[in-house]
Amino acid sequence: FVIAWAGDVTEGIFVKRGSIAGGLLGSDITVNTAAAAKDPSVGIDDSGNFVVVWDNGSDVFFQLYNSAGVPQNSGQVDVILQASAGGAAVDMSGDGRFTVAYHATVLSVDVYVRQYDAAGNPLFLPQVANTSILGTQTSPSVTMDDIGEFIVVWEGNGSQLGQVDGAGVFGQKFNASGQKIGFEFLINQTTANTQDRASVAMLDRDNFVAVWTGSDGAQTDIFARQYGSTA
Repeated sequence: FVIAWAGDVTEGIFVKRGSIAGGLLGSDITVNTAAAAKDPSVGIDDSGNFVVVWDNGSDVFFQLYNSAGVPQNSGQVDVILQASAGGAAVDMSGDGRFTVAYHATVLSVDVYVRQYDAAGNPLFLPQVANTSILGTQTSPSVTMDDIGEFIVVWEGNGSQLGQVDGAGVFGQKFNASGQKIGFEFLINQTTANTQDRASVAMLDRDNFVAVWTGSDGAQTDIFARQYGSTA
């Protein structure tokens, strides 16, 4: 396993490798030392290779490592015309491919996804995850399977017929080419008050679980919803 965090006293992004049998391994690895670097997310493959993503308030970056913690490829995820990119999340398949989800502003604040091969080469340009374009879509979470298909969830303002919520949690499935499977869907069933801070994990595109924070106006709770083959 790999743990990633942003430093305070010592600014930057750091990671620490570990194993279930041996505990923490080696010294902290410095990923980036910029004072503005924040919000890291990490994914790991079946061989122990891993990738870290983070943002600096303007752009999203990735750094690949092999299983020994030696830096490999790196790069910027967002592209020209995208502003204020951040809130990145990443997941890595067993063979080392990885998918990054983040929010950025072009005409509105939307959630984007981009997938890379195991060497860190982009497989497609950033794709917009959300269909709804009214309001703000932000704070994504992403999960992928070993054939490269993935699911993104986020918090935002949904305006699709039958899937309307001004402050809800939404999801979208994708195939390994970055093409949408089906349509944007509303995850929370309670639409009163705010539902946010979503996270998702998948077995495959038809079997996954989403969790989020929701409020009934009096208190805030944690909710989960499991999906099967008809989702």
